[in-house]
Amino acid sequence: MPKLILFAEPHKARQVLLTQVETQIGRAPDNDIVITQERVSRRHAVVIMDGAVVTLKDLASQNGVLVNGRKVLSHDLVNGDEIMIGECKIRYFATELDLSAGEALRLLTVPGSLIDLDAWRATPVRLR
Repeated sequence: MPKLILFAEPHKARQVLLTQVETQIGRAPDNDIVITQERVSRRHAVVIMDGAVVTLKDLASQNGVLVNGRKVLSHDLVNGDEIMIGECKIRYFATELDLSAGEALRLLTVPGSLIDLDAWRATPVRLR
């Protein structure tokens, strides 16, 4: 199941499984993902799952949504995409692998770590 890894506070990552067709993101307390930061609009963005396609849409927010450093109105997410909403860094993770809290934090803070993690997980364990 796809997930978002949020890094809204220093040294703390939070994982959110995308289980609904639509996941609302914003500052208002009734959003599915609440980010209580000044630069986050009350209704900032929505993640829409349509089969295998997961799309992030800006909901006409004041400060916009960045994906991989570019401002977008709508973007079909791919594994490893980095999203910025306000000052919150978010990483989209498309695979069904479970991540420890340490792995989730590493994905957000260490450049190139997604590639390293994918390679590490894909390496078969050899028993002698």
